[in-house]
Amino acid sequence: MKTIFRRSFTGFIAVIVILAVLAPLLIYNTMRSRLDSMAVANLTRSAESLEYLLTPKLGEDPSDLDSLVDGMGERLGFRVTVISRDGTVLADSEENPDSMENHRTRPEVICAFNGRTGISSRESATLEREMLYVAVPMWRDGSIPAVIRTSLFFSRQRSILRDIAVDISIVSAAVLLAGLAMAWLISRSISRPIRNMAD
Repeated sequence: MKTIFRRSFTGFIAVIVILAVLAPLLIYNTMRSRLDSMAVANLTRSAESLEYLLTPKLGEDPSDLDSLVDGMGERLGFRVTVISRDGTVLADSEENPDSMENHRTRPEVICAFNGRTGISSRESATLEREMLYVAVPMWRDGSIPAVIRTSLFFSRQRSILRDIAVDISIVSAAVLLAGLAMAWLISRSISRPIRNMAD
């Protein structure tokens, strides 16, 4: 009779452990995907709003444009960069534009100068940290003299994901313990009538 109990209990444990591992992984991956999508959507909306506000400022005093970008970046919580067609950085909310290298080969910038929204993620050559970038064209009289790019540190996303992972782990551990207790009770209820019959 112990064999019946052991087999049923082992079967329940296998199912519970598989679900306790797979479910959290699926939830975590889904949350990561949605967070990344939300970040891209927020960066895109911000870039499009800034494009409407900043395009009329192109061609004016570069220091005024840079000051304006500094203030907007601080308020939005994103890094904001304005890049001319030749790749020169006209304004940046984090760094001095004069000290920044040419950006004409950045994939998101190339895409924006082709009239589309550019999205890219990589380590920033300036800040040496992994970032998510979204660039949109700044249209003027049917041409694109510059693009505006918004970006954020992936560390913010990862910090949120770490908190989510901790919460998921705690819930999974509680579910696993509860499942094991239920598996023991169910296995016992299955094996007991058989044992009584055998007796």
